[in-house]
Amino acid sequence: MSSALTDAVPHDMGDDLVVALRESLANVVRHARARSVEVTVTTSPHRLTLEVADDGVGLGRMHRGRELRCAQQRAEYHSGTFQTTTPDHGGTRVVWSVPL
Repeated sequence: MSSALTDAVPHDMGDDLVVALRESLANVVRHARARSVEVTVTTSPHRLTLEVADDGVGLGRMHRGRELRCAQQRAEYHSGTFQTTTPDHGGTRVVWSVPL
């Protein structure tokens, strides 16, 4: 992570962000059959947001794996949110967002 990000994010929250990223990417590798994935991390004065979007098969009827439940629990621990959606164009979009 860049120093600007590490300076803005508490250490334990940064650790949870990395775990959520790792677990989201693992889900892409295991289930999505994607050709590409895009990762975006943004901060504002009051919020840290991770977005992972792929061009795979989408969630469909797949249940969230253990990995995604863990990412959700880590967001909730920081009073944040965790969402998974299938955009109209397909694929999967994961958004992990917590207040700073």
